[in-house]
Amino acid sequence: MTSATPKERCGAPGTCLLTTALHDMRWHPGHAKQRLEVLGRLEVASGQDRLRHLIQLLRAQALVELGDPRALSEIDAYCSAADRNSDPVSRWQSLSRRAAAELLAGRLDAVPAWNTMPSPANSHDLWAAAAGPAG
Repeated sequence: MTSATPKERCGAPGTCLLTTALHDMRWHPGHAKQRLEVLGRLEVASGQDRLRHLIQLLRAQALVELGDPRALSEIDAYCSAADRNSDPVSRWQSLSRRAAAELLAGRLDAVPAWNTMPSPANSHDLWAAAAGPAG
């Protein structure tokens, strides 16, 4: 059995983009469970590592909203994957998410000073970067 292409996994053209829009429409308090369901569908449909990485971040955020203890391990997994990338946006994402996790745990002294963290200046929209080149 051959593996499906990203286009086949996403179905009709634009399905992944429409699914991310559905997620974003549900981005308000009290809808974390619905966002997790949408993210699950998107993860199955996506064959793109960058999009899966972004899904992992969004899942961690929804789990935080729900007070789910799995959120911290999801944040750690996201940050570990971001650390393997060499781009400045990934580094900033990792450091800032680790700092947020420390704040959530009440460890203010473990949070680096914001002025020592690299800036994601000149970064592109994360959704656009995750989706890859248009076409």
